[in-house]
Amino acid sequence: MQHEAERLVKTYVDIANRLYDLDLPMPEIKDNLRDYLHPASFHSVPEGFYGKGDGYHWAPWRHIITLNKFYYEQAPNYLEEIIPHEIAHFVVRMMYKEHKKPHGKEWQEIMVAFGREPNRTCNCDVHGLPPPVWKRYYYNCECGNILRFTRIVARRILKGQKSIACADCKKAVKPEMLEADLRMWGSLDEIIRNS
Repeated sequence: MQHEAERLVKTYVDIANRLYDLDLPMPEIKDNLRDYLHPASFHSVPEGFYGKGDGYHWAPWRHIITLNKFYYEQAPNYLEEIIPHEIAHFVVRMMYKEHKKPHGKEWQEIMVAFGREPNRTCNCDVHGLPPPVWKRYYYNCECGNILRFTRIVARRILKGQKSIACADCKKAVKPEMLEADLRMWGSLDEIIRNS
């Protein structure tokens, strides 16, 4: 998969460079082995900080396309669908430094210029793939009900970004109580480590 993905990424980066008179770097390609819910993603991350006399500055950005090996093995048209989609995100990020909608008009125009349909979702045939299995984290409500959360929801509750109430007693889940339950189940470190 890696060699074919690199070839397609280079092809679409070269097309973008010609179309828009750019000199784009080649993004990294990584495998997503954690879940198979998401077929692919593009993101830019700073390599880190470096210090100077007037403070700290961001180091150059790393541009990463994450591909899902599970989809690649199951869907024959996966790379042909995904690579132009993710490279279009990359081109938007490099051409417009300010935030743009992920599938906004700029992204759509680039997809059309690539000769692709500007679809937000993958048209890969995933018939027969098993449904995703998410690990659940538990919270013991004061009324005796046991609530179950995904890692993402539990993390958002702990950070105060999300509020959820028990379906039976309608009392809100208390972040400190959820933290205590997660600690008791031995799951707190796992949620904090993956944030």
